Amino acid sequence: MLFAVAPLGAASAEPVEPDFAGWKQVQTAHFTFIYEARDALAVDELLSFAEEVYDDVTGLLGSHPSHIPVVVAGRQDLANGYTTPAPPHITLYLVPPSEPLIGLESSQYLRLLLTHELTHFVNFDYDKGMFAFLSGIFGPAVRDVNAAFLPTWFLEGIATYTETAFTDGGRGRSPFFEMEYRALVYSSSFFPLSKAAYTSFFRRWTGTGSGATCSSATFSITGESKSISGSTANIQSSRFLAPGRQLNARRDGRRGRSTKTWWES
Repeated sequence: MLFAVAPLGAASAEPVEPDFAGWKQVQTAHFTFIYEARDALAVDELLSFAEEVYDDVTGLLGSHPSHIPVVVAGRQDLANGYTTPAPPHITLYLVPPSEPLIGLESSQYLRLLLTHELTHFVNFDYDKGMFAFLSGIFGPAVRDVNAAFLPTWFLEGIATYTETAFTDGGRGRSPFFEMEYRALVYSSSFFPLSKAAYTSFFRRWTGTGSGATCSSATFSITGESKSISGSTANIQSSRFLAPGRQLNARRDGRRGRSTKTWWES
């Protein structure tokens, strides 16, 4: 009986979580990690590879933000993280996943998480294109308008690709993750490109999975660096002229097909 194992009097007098005692911060060449003292060991791990992750992601995407604030949130009992465009920063939850969706074989979960979220940060804070130019006049937050014109499958697809390409884990190596989309193909019920940007209770992880599938296939055909860096720069540069339409109109340089036609094939 679960609730009869230990009497109430046997409980430790010490609190489960230490009281909040303020924030600390530590910097690398490109990151500022903001954390509580209780999470110092996790931050030490992040410091050991943060600049390597920066070189991997920025080299691939062709954009190099000068400063990335990272909030380390160790009190969250959830495996996740997120990137906020205003004010621009990354938040990392330290708890590793308990399900196989993200690929449990990763030897460094925090490296995978930082790689994924940094990819989002670079996409939001892209240093090329019209919004990057306008940020010199109206302030750096203008760059974050980029995200409003990028569908979920594009943002999550590249991030899922990088978490797999630059770590020994990632959803690109997870049969559990792949299974959901193979089932749709086998049942001839795969969703159209118009629905790839949306997630619902009935179609979980649509943006992440469809984007990862699309990204991996595209990069294997066209060549990794040229495809990601070049295509991202082209999309970012032209978005001001036709917001929200670039990805559907973008063509595969080798095959001359629109994104929609490529997706349906």
